[in-house]
Amino acid sequence: MRQINLATLVLLALAGCASQPPAASTRPAEPASAATATAAPRIVETPRKAPEQSATVYRTKSGTKYHRGGCSYLRGGAIPISLNDARARGLGPCSRCSQ
Repeated sequence: MRQINLATLVLLALAGCASQPPAASTRPAEPASAATATAAPRIVETPRKAPEQSATVYRTKSGTKYHRGGCSYLRGGAIPISLNDARARGLGPCSRCSQ
């Protein structure tokens, strides 16, 4: 016959299951890797998407920067040029287009 101590009887009475012993655990078992994992979640930053190499950008006659289509810094007299040609001429992106 199995011996049941007083504390177990009290727990069984409180649980309303005096005829059955308590289960070892009511929580589902976790995989060992999840239970032992202590690493914080990784945050992965997505790099800014640069214009494609074959993209068309715009320059001005006297400017030293190139602009994407629709850039608010681009004034009249926009001259279309490929991104490769703009870089070959030493043009860099304007401050808005580099973001």
